[in-house]
Amino acid sequence: MRRITSFEIRWYDFSLHCFENTDKHVTNISRNKCIIRHLMFNGVAKEPIHIYEYTVSQNQCEEFFRYLRDVALVDEWQNDYSVPVDDGWGWEVRIRYSDNTVKKVKGTIKPPPFGNDIAERILAMAEYIEIPFLF
Repeated sequence: MRRITSFEIRWYDFSLHCFENTDKHVTNISRNKCIIRHLMFNGVAKEPIHIYEYTVSQNQCEEFFRYLRDVALVDEWQNDYSVPVDDGWGWEVRIRYSDNTVKKVKGTIKPPPFGNDIAERILAMAEYIEIPFLF
């Protein structure tokens, strides 16, 4: 049976703002390493302007991935949850599996099913220096 090995949320700001402002957050939870990586980008630099790493316990990590599979049912998510927006934000989830396949799911201002619960769980897993923008 294939397992989810990582869960990544990419958050994008579509609003008008200065190029120096953070306009993209990438938050990746690795099952094998039990690490959360949070990268922040602005509209100018191609490389992240901030990179943060947080180690979580094996139990926290396994519980999170069990929740994704058994409760949030991420394997059954549609590929697109976008709604029309003129100004706001968007997100993309990348779910990597043990067979090296990747499921991509995207959306705009509305989160996917269980998205708010997933965000709360991610935010509870570490004491963040900068709070990741998720959905």
